[in-house]
Amino acid sequence: MGGSVSVFSLNGDQWTLTSPGNDSFQSIPAHVPSQNYIDLHNAGVTEDVLYGYQEDDQHWVQYSNWSYNHNGLTLNKSSQLTTHLVFEGLDTFTTIYFCDQEVVTTNNQYLQYIVDVTSLSQSCSQSPVPFSINFGPAYNISIEQGLQGDPNIKFADGCEASGTPPTCREFIRKEQSDQGWDWSPNISPAGPWRNISLVQLDTSVPGSIYVNNAAIDIYRQGQMNNLPPDQTQNWVFNASLDYFGSLPTGSGLSLNLTDQSGNVVASTALSGITTNGQTITGSTVIPASSVQLWWPNGMGAQTLYQAAISVTPPSGVSTFHPTVVERQVGFRTIVLNGETVSAADQAKGIAGGNNWHFEINGETMYAKGAALVPLNALWANVNQTYAEQLFELAVQANFNMLRIWSSGVYVDDYIYTLADQMGLLMWSEFQFSDGAYQGDAASLAMYEAEAYYNIRRINYHPSLAVWVGGNELEADELQFWGGNPGIFDQYIAIQEQLLIKCVYANTRGISYIPSSLYNGYIALDFDSVTPQTPRYHNYTSPTYYYNDTEGYLGSASQAFQPNQYGSTRFMVEFGWNSFPTADVLDNIGENIDSCYDPVIIYHNRHEGAFFGQVLPPVENSIKGIDQELSGQVMFYPVPEIEDPAANFTAWIYGSQVFQADIISDQIALYRRDSSQPQRNLGTLIWMFNDVWIAPTWSAVTANLKSKTLLYSAMDIYSPVIVRSYYDQTQDNLQVWVTSDQFFPVTGQVTFQWMDWSGENITAPVPYNCDNTPVTIGAVNSTKVYDLPSAMQTFIKPKVDPSTVVARLSTTVSGNGQTFTHESWYHPVPLNNATLADPQLTLAKGSNSNTFTVSAPSAVAVWVVLDFDSHLVSGYFSDNGFWLAKGESKTVSFTVWNDWTGDGSWQSSVTVRSMYDNVANRQYAATLG
Repeated sequence: MGGSVSVFSLNGDQWTLTSPGNDSFQSIPAHVPSQNYIDLHNAGVTEDVLYGYQEDDQHWVQYSNWSYNHNGLTLNKSSQLTTHLVFEGLDTFTTIYFCDQEVVTTNNQYLQYIVDVTSLSQSCSQSPVPFSINFGPAYNISIEQGLQGDPNIKFADGCEASGTPPTCREFIRKEQSDQGWDWSPNISPAGPWRNISLVQLDTSVPGSIYVNNAAIDIYRQGQMNNLPPDQTQNWVFNASLDYFGSLPTGSGLSLNLTDQSGNVVASTALSGITTNGQTITGSTVIPASSVQLWWPNGMGAQTLYQAAISVTPPSGVSTFHPTVVERQVGFRTIVLNGETVSAADQAKGIAGGNNWHFEINGETMYAKGAALVPLNALWANVNQTYAEQLFELAVQANFNMLRIWSSGVYVDDYIYTLADQMGLLMWSEFQFSDGAYQGDAASLAMYEAEAYYNIRRINYHPSLAVWVGGNELEADELQFWGGNPGIFDQYIAIQEQLLIKCVYANTRGISYIPSSLYNGYIALDFDSVTPQTPRYHNYTSPTYYYNDTEGYLGSASQAFQPNQYGSTRFMVEFGWNSFPTADVLDNIGENIDSCYDPVIIYHNRHEGAFFGQVLPPVENSIKGIDQELSGQVMFYPVPEIEDPAANFTAWIYGSQVFQADIISDQIALYRRDSSQPQRNLGTLIWMFNDVWIAPTWSAVTANLKSKTLLYSAMDIYSPVIVRSYYDQTQDNLQVWVTSDQFFPVTGQVTFQWMDWSGENITAPVPYNCDNTPVTIGAVNSTKVYDLPSAMQTFIKPKVDPSTVVARLSTTVSGNGQTFTHESWYHPVPLNNATLADPQLTLAKGSNSNTFTVSAPSAVAVWVVLDFDSHLVSGYFSDNGFWLAKGESKTVSFTVWNDWTGDGSWQSSVTVRSMYDNVANRQYAATLG
């Protein structure tokens, strides 16, 4: 951009990094955007901070001051120009110098900062003009501010100067997981993590402005937050531009809306123009018939439009700088419905209480997805390709929603844009998590500025699903601090009064709830200081449902027992840890061949201590690993391979299979319960991705290699599933078919017993049934079989339960579509079953990058293909499946990067099944 508005990017390599106060540290080349650990590593000063034991070895980095110094700015110093610096993200505490003069300090990683340096730019005698950003040590500052802070908040957060990190992270506005979490290192980086620009405006030309933020709100006429709108109404298109510079009185806005083919949908001046400080706002109505709806993945097309909003001159003004803001938008309504369950719904069998589900374009939907944690421990390492590939895996897994967890960051626009294009709804949280926060006037003002900026920045994205006040806060407040007004009142002020006001002031189309765990509201009053009257524990009836919840198991012994899973309206978190494959672990240490390798113990952050128990770090980690591995010890054959590396590979296989097995079992139950009184309508796995390489909860490793869980999620999140449910306490076996489609489906179900060698059992028959008819309502489940006293009556009197397995399959149709699914039921755990050798074979398929797996001799249980991620990156079309005797399956591999250059990575592909643990084999077959 030039002429009367000139924008200069200050990104790039024209920077150096120094450490003020550290005379032994020499200046090194630096980059923007970046963070200190990245530039130190690139300059060869340090190793990768995420490798080996470097987190501890490099703690000096987070305790030091760092200065990013520009090589010098060459400026036009004309007296009619204004000059501003625009910082899109500074992490976190800075003092900024321009022409060797301090111009501003910053203290919030999540805010955009705009600094007027007009006077200095014109008076500075130095050329080029020196410019630097001095970053203070956020970890040290968090302790300083915490120890001086509100005693109640300090007590609630366990803020102690001598405490083991993390300590006082709630006292600063910085990504809290930077100071560690149970899946994250404690490295607390600093640096200009987002773009920096210099903007010069010619004040002699009317309309010379720079738009630094643009809020677009698209909603149905008459729509109000949190309430289902009338879907027959037209659309309101409201645009609000934040700018600096000067606009003549009478300036206006116009809209040019085009579809993806460039056809004009609407071209009109906006009406109701208002200006408030440095913001201009206007709106128009778009006929509903003019646009197509945007839908999440699996529900319809992701129809997007290009909106160009122009600032127009007042009547009679001939010289005017044209300003056009472009955004890609979509037309949809998305509501988190928390209203009282109607009498009509109760008559259908839904329990009374409050709803707790999402409605997209007026349709009740089932949310399927996972939690999105920061994409890297160092955000400046993340690029669009990485995010796009990660989201590609989410679509592959049949997700329709990702939960942007707090406390990470408010993610970049391009990440929401990818979600717009891929149909992934983004549950978005304000960055408050698992703690208490200061409620003084200065802190509230900072939270408000942070919320306003990010709400307005993000709101145009159709993927935005809901704003949430923070992670687990209401549950924490009610459980721990309900009797301490000094703590609970701060939550009320921030989450129930301030943030909701910020949302409601900037959008009519998005719902708000104060906490990821939320018991709902009793009343909604938009004129109240507290618009949602919270229910807390004021339940009308013990048989009613009001809330979402988490479904973590206390121990592996609770696995595969549906009555242990807990099920409410919505499951916002549940998960289990697993190990990355050995090739992935190669990236953090050499010759790792044990689950208890010192590097593994160091990187594992899943603690084994009981709540309130204090253990030495190594012992704590070992107990955590014990817990992570306990499931496969209880339920699967345990490998005892003489070669350590092969044995390690087998243990990793079992670790990933147990994670996939238990989480898919939970999801199946929760999905079934869409037909139960609790009317469960959502599951979000904890968690989707990783910030570094370690044993964690994730479905995808930090180098984007899918664990077995991702493929299991793809299966259990299929539109229609058939599944068995065995209640051990009641000895009751049921088979259900579940559909998440908006329309009924009809078809049939088959239930066939066989022995582990793969031969169908015809006599005696525990229970076989072919082609049983089934009809499933919209977003619902239907019970097909119900076998009371199943083990005592139908199975044990006829066969040895350890020798048999049942295959369930269904084919249903509706609305011109056909859906198929199958699953397997085994009456005893696999370590007690008489598994047979399927003699798996692996061959290249007839098409490029395809592989055929065959099981000629027996049932193949949990068939997993693997590859060497040093040679190739990408994913299989299917994995973690079962094969009946004589069956073959051909899977394809989507290649992102072939580092061999010639496809020779295919020789690294291997396949194994659960029987290889019995036979003590590393794998069953390989192409190598």
